[in-house]
Amino acid sequence: MTSLKLKSRMTGAALASFILLAASALVVNAQTPLPVPSPAVLNPKLPTLFVVGDSTANNRANGALGWGDPFSSYFDTTKINVLNRARAGRSSRTFISEGLWERVLADMKPGDFVLIQFGHNDAGSLNTDRACG
Repeated sequence: MTSLKLKSRMTGAALASFILLAASALVVNAQTPLPVPSPAVLNPKLPTLFVVGDSTANNRANGALGWGDPFSSYFDTTKINVLNRARAGRSSRTFISEGLWERVLADMKPGDFVLIQFGHNDAGSLNTDRACG
């Protein structure tokens, strides 16, 4: 397993735990404004962490603040790219059916990571194009 150096040293299981805790803290503390980093140019030589999910991770949904963009400020971006591909209103099914997952797979390279968060919109009917029925 490739180890990544965060602003504080973490690897392996500690990295997975950190990701879950940081995501939870950002969602719980959504009332507190967090810095949203400006979009950076991705370094193709670095691994990329793709954030995939719905509006809770997306920041371009009618001015809502999700955890996906501020999340990148927890990483040393000289060591890893963080790319938010979450889209508001999507379920895991519609993320796939709209080709969004295929685009993530096409952009991935060996050594990359994907953090997936869905569930908020997954209660919809399967025979419609909407995430929620």
